[in-house]
Amino acid sequence: MLKELCLDTEAETWFRNIKCGRAAMKASQLHYDGPDESKRRKEKARSKIKNVYYKHEGTFTFEKFLINLYDAFQILEKYGEPLYEEEKLRLLFSKSQNAHPEFKQEVVIC
Repeated sequence: MLKELCLDTEAETWFRNIKCGRAAMKASQLHYDGPDESKRRKEKARSKIKNVYYKHEGTFTFEKFLINLYDAFQILEKYGEPLYEEEKLRLLFSKSQNAHPEFKQEVVIC
């Protein structure tokens, strides 16, 4: 069944000569979630944290900003490099570049 799902895809390469379904699944998992892939995902998460900013709702909603940060934090945690809560809050405050006093007050309350 796995071979049928992956026919004519890049995934087929990773278990073409494997007869056992369990071994094919393991080979696929190792490729798609192995050490190199986890390294790539961690780097992408760090890059997202570095490059995401919130200025105002017109260009990028606060919800999308939070989702981007949360996703990056989750990826780092999944691969054994979690951030402390203080660091997460520091990033939230430093990356929120909206100078409106009511906005800053609401973020502090949250």
